[in-house]
Amino acid sequence: MSISASQNNVFSELLNAQKKAVPTVMVTVIEVKGSAPQKAGARMLVYSDGRISGTIGGGAIEKKAIEFALSLKQNTDPQFIQYELETDAEMLCGGHMSLFFEPMNPPKPLYIFGAGHIGHALCRILEGAGFAITIIDNRPEYANPEGFPAVSNILAKPYPKALDELVFTEQTSIVIVTHGHAYDQEVLEYCIQKPFHYLGMIGSRRKVKQTVQNLIDKGISPELFKKLHSPIGLDIGGDTPTEIAVSIAAELIAVKNNVTEIQKPNPAQDIK
Repeated sequence: MSISASQNNVFSELLNAQKKAVPTVMVTVIEVKGSAPQKAGARMLVYSDGRISGTIGGGAIEKKAIEFALSLKQNTDPQFIQYELETDAEMLCGGHMSLFFEPMNPPKPLYIFGAGHIGHALCRILEGAGFAITIIDNRPEYANPEGFPAVSNILAKPYPKALDELVFTEQTSIVIVTHGHAYDQEVLEYCIQKPFHYLGMIGSRRKVKQTVQNLIDKGISPELFKKLHSPIGLDIGGDTPTEIAVSIAAELIAVKNNVTEIQKPNPAQDIK
């Protein structure tokens, strides 16, 4: 296992991981008795791939701590374990260490393209649902802190410029609900070729089919559209902005929680 940063950088590494929605486990030395490789207060951040930042002293006890951290799930409650170094880790120093394991559950990044009625309603509904929301709209009079006081990240600029500033990973969720079909297609063309966890676009089946056809004609592989949720949202029979937002929120949360029963048609299946 490699140490990716010094002990002093553990919290900056954690902040960076949280921003990128990378799951980690923080391991903290709570108590030390007798001879031990680290002092109380030492911390180590464990990534899901086994990398670490910081150290709790190295050697067998650190190896055991990493293995235990990797066994924890993201929704696991914090764990407190006491180790007798001689018997539990076969370390000759023979001391005692108490370690606190805290799974860090970063909010999932959610990019909402469109600051209109649906975007507003969706932000209200998803508050506290585990998403770090970014609102993007090319109209500053719509995308502003006054309109979205609970959203910390707002990009009010042309969509191509905003897209270049965003980071896309397998944890990213994307909702496309702009105020124009052309903007929807512009954003979809960019996002469909990026990594993401969820991608949904609003529109009737006719609009979706035409948009997908336009992008296929531009050279984008039809296979990519198998991952597109469009028409967006679960079918709950609603047609007001709030009802549509509820259907989108339900689908987002279901996908975030890996509910597998959701089945949506492939928007490209009827396109030759």
